[in-house]
Amino acid sequence: PGYLALLGDGRIEDAFELTLRDNPLPGSMGRICHFHCQMRCRRDDLDAPVAQGEIHRYLADAMHKMGRDKTVWARLVKEKKQATGRKIAIVGSGPAGLSASFYLARLGHEVTVYEAQPKAGGILRYGIPSYRLPKDILDKELELWKALGVKFVFNARVGKKPSIVELTSSNDAVILAVGAEEDKKLGIPGETLSGVHPGYEWLQEFASGKKQNLGKRSLVIGGGNVAIDAARTLFRLDKEVTVVYRRTKADMPANAVELSGAEEEGIRFEYMLQPEEILGNKGAVSAVRFRVMRPGAMDSSGRPKPVASDRIVDIPCDEVFVAVGESVDASPWAKTGVLARKDGRIIADPMSGKSAGTIWAVGDAVTGPATAAEAMGLGKRTARAIDRELMNRDAFSSLYRDFKYPMFVPLEPNKQHMGVSSQVPPKQRKGNFMEISLGYSGEQALIEAGRCLRCDVRANALSPWR
Repeated sequence: PGYLALLGDGRIEDAFELTLRDNPLPGSMGRICHFHCQMRCRRDDLDAPVAQGEIHRYLADAMHKMGRDKTVWARLVKEKKQATGRKIAIVGSGPAGLSASFYLARLGHEVTVYEAQPKAGGILRYGIPSYRLPKDILDKELELWKALGVKFVFNARVGKKPSIVELTSSNDAVILAVGAEEDKKLGIPGETLSGVHPGYEWLQEFASGKKQNLGKRSLVIGGGNVAIDAARTLFRLDKEVTVVYRRTKADMPANAVELSGAEEEGIRFEYMLQPEEILGNKGAVSAVRFRVMRPGAMDSSGRPKPVASDRIVDIPCDEVFVAVGESVDASPWAKTGVLARKDGRIIADPMSGKSAGTIWAVGDAVTGPATAAEAMGLGKRTARAIDRELMNRDAFSSLYRDFKYPMFVPLEPNKQHMGVSSQVPPKQRKGNFMEISLGYSGEQALIEAGRCLRCDVRANALSPWR
């Protein structure tokens, strides 16, 4: 509510700064995250939640266009705590690793981030396509880390160079933010045929610029965000794309916004089909055989369990993209005392992220595949816990700043409906990766901020100003 009140009051720089201190990637996160804040927004009880992600994006984009973002960055750099002499290594530069490094650097620690890829960002760069998150936006925001003195070591395969022993012995704390990047397999015949691609791995390779000769007919198996991202990427490469999911459309875990976007682009969807075999011809994919399913009783996930029928369907294709989930590979860390669950997730204290000895773990490495926002939240929490342990203090609150703004509840709720940003028409999306959403205008952002019901105001507040 604070940054909404500040924006509504015309104090855009203050609104951006308040946001940045709690979300160091507002331009990136504002583009890809549309539901965590909205799920807790009381405006949803009236009509629709406040589009907080859109406003994060607007603040970041507007401040950059005005050339005022670095003014706020300089303020954060100037506030850095005195150097503590403590060294912290972070393995992985995805949302969790970036969040932890942002706060630890501001607390005065010497932070080095080791990344296996040539550039920072993790899933933000190599998993989320550019039509959702342009990489120049991410690159611009990552300049703040350099200003804060965070060091990055790229193309670093921890375990080989540097070795795990080198890493743990030369640092006061090591944070594992390795993500969940191991594609799960279907476990059916034909999965080793030429033309079968692990979904997330393929997105990584495509984002890295690796050229691939693909056939015209692409079949994507899965119902999550990786499946939809792969399908929409293939659509832009002028492929005929079909997404097949073993449950109903209502059961799909993919973001509703991404699913509707894929539908309006004309991507074909088939539901209630369970893959049984990938068929081939001369060692290459020719079709996938599916068992037609029907909904049964509710399972532990609260969804109808798919039950097999006696019907079989073959769908011809040239390429198959398997996107049925991702897992964590914690095996390189077993010798350090780090324990893992059966599914590969690293075991760590849920409140602090502490795993074993001087090793901590955050993000998808602990939770399994989740959202970038959740990973950033865990990174922040672990940064605070590490600083407490290393320095025997709680200095986290000093990283924030009090902003004064009115603490009034509007007498009547703003009757405006949630604003919708302009979109590039579907017919103009094929053959390119231009950003689809054009974001809010200044007028839209002000109107949206005015929709806030100010649930932060309490009846027993001592002052009408914060």
